[in-house]
Order: sequence, then structure tokens, then C-alpha cells
Amino acid sequence: MHLGSRGTSDTVRIVVSDRSKDRNTGKSAGCSYPGIFRSNYVIFGVAVVQNMYGPKSTTTAAILSAILVPMYNFLAVVALSIFGEKRKNDWKKIILDIIKNPLIISSVLGIIFSLLGIRLPTAVDTTVQDLAKLSTPIAFMILGGDLDFSKVKGNLKTAFVVLTIKLVILPLIMIPMGVMMGYRDADLLSGVLAYQTPVAVSSYIMAQQAGADGQLAGQLVVFSSVLSIFTLFVTIFILRTMGLLAV
Repeated sequence: MHLGSRGTSDTVRIVVSDRSKDRNTGKSAGCSYPGIFRSNYVIFGVAVVQNMYGPKSTTTAAILSAILVPMYNFLAVVALSIFGEKRKNDWKKIILDIIKNPLIISSVLGIIFSLLGIRLPTAVDTTVQDLAKLSTPIAFMILGGDLDFSKVKGNLKTAFVVLTIKLVILPLIMIPMGVMMGYRDADLLSGVLAYQTPVAVSSYIMAQQAGADGQLAGQLVVFSSVLSIFTLFVTIFILRTMGLLAV
């Protein structure tokens, strides 16, 4: 269901091109593209499905989480490598930077460990899980302290287009496709949440590290967190009314 995001890239390119006369063009694009496809699925996906359908119905959401999170990370690193402040025209260097990125390395190691059934020692595993639980709250605290709302006006056009694509246009394209493919109930909801959950807060941290437009990335996180409350509610209500999400 992620093929639809590819067809929206030209729209963002048109919006971002309004700044083509200055260096902010690439920096904004480096946040806009991940803003469309990257979401907090690892936090909301399984939790929402479990809340509506119970723990026994989270298989699809768990599988999607295992696939989407590494894919989100990889594509976000690619976008920031190409459009970040330190972007290069040499594709060999770009590919090398992607391969050496800690996020990519950790994702690959996680997949390898999972496939091989390798288990970390209990003490290490507990520590890592505790740190993982702290990462999102800490990132939100940093975002709240650093976000400059005086710069919101300059990014409103880009943020509006990015979030309209993410929260409205893509679901309108992909949900009917999922329905036609026969997905219903927990399976369909798992796909819906892949798009209509807020932009991942880690996008803000990564944008800053890559020299992209950190303020735009932070604004996308904040605005999507607020707007998704309404868009997700409306989507679930409509799908339940149509009998596609039976509870």
C-alpha cells in the first residue's frame, strides 16, 4: 500500500520549488518527502489495532511494523542524504553515507538478529528496552523546547501540502485499493494506520543532524499529531459505518 506515495512526490516538488532560488530548497525537500511516508507506526499501529480488536488480532500490524519501520528509516536516510545540507552529487558517496548511517546499521543488525533467533543477555535486553521507551518522550521534550513558532508562517504552504497528501490523499487512494484486495477489520485497520498516524518524532532529530530544515520537520510532527486525531477518527468512523471495520 506504499506505492501511492511515489506518485505524490511531484506535488511536493512543485511546492518546494517556490524556494528554488535559495539553499533552503533541498533542506525543505529533505523533510517533505519523509513527512509524507514516515509515521509513528511502531507506537500507534499495534496499540490501536489491539485496542479495537484485542491482542489476538495484531498479527498483521506486528508484521507491518517489522517491515515498515526499517523501510521508513532507510528511505528517510536516503532522502536526507540527497537533500540535506551536506548533500552531494556523487552517488557513490551518497550510497556510502547511507550504508554507514547508524540507523541503517542498527536496522540491519536487528533484522539479522531476528532472523537468526539471536537473543541478547537479559540485562542488556532490559536496558535497551528501557532506553527505547524513553527515546520518544525525550525527543518530544527536545522538540518542544527547540521549536520556534515564529517560523511557522513561512512553512505553512509546504506543511499544508505534505500533511494533506499524508493524511487525506494517500488514504483516499490506498484504502479503496485495500478494500478491493479483500482486506477487512484488523487487517484493513493495520494498513490505514500506516498512513494516518503522525509523522515520526525521530524525523525532527534526523533532520537536524543532516542539516535539513529542522523547524519544518518539527512542525510536521506537531501539526500531524494534532490533525491525525481528527482524520483517523473520521476514517475509522466512516469505515465502521460502511461495515469494513466490524468490532
